[in-house]
Amino acid sequence: MIIEQHYDEEVLIGLLEEADHDSHVPGCETCAGTLESLRDLTSALRDDSVWDERQLSETPAPKTTNMLRAFAERTKAEDAAAAAIVPRLIAAPAMIQVHPEWRTAGVVRKLLAHVDSIAYKDPKKAVEVSALAVRIAEVERLSVGQCHEVARDRMARAGLPALLHGFIRRVARGAEVL
Repeated sequence: MIIEQHYDEEVLIGLLEEADHDSHVPGCETCAGTLESLRDLTSALRDDSVWDERQLSETPAPKTTNMLRAFAERTKAEDAAAAAIVPRLIAAPAMIQVHPEWRTAGVVRKLLAHVDSIAYKDPKKAVEVSALAVRIAEVERLSVGQCHEVARDRMARAGLPALLHGFIRRVARGAEVL
């Protein structure tokens, strides 16, 4: 077994300007990626807008407040409606064709929450429900904010989504073989 050794961030920071002269970094994807991230960070810190010290108003803008309240209300309503829809969809996924009004971010969030709850107990069903959630999100073409919200909800589940994504890929490859 070969053990890879990588530079720590302190060494990479020292190499920011002269990494091309180093023998390890160009051939190491991990160190090169970290170095690139550090370069992006130092570039951002050189931007004057980062250091803009003008005073910002503490008073919330009514337009922003109203938009956020409307979004929160819409999300709450979608989630409440999805609580009754998702069990029916899980039992009969084809019902989404009959009920296009069920194509909401709330339904996608509830489906993904269900996936997280069954991923280790019934992986095959978890893959099926995940695929349904993806089809709904893709067909509906949820807004960027809604997709981000769905992604954020999934990532908040302690690493399970990344594990599940890898699992889904492996199961899909296995299904192709069968």
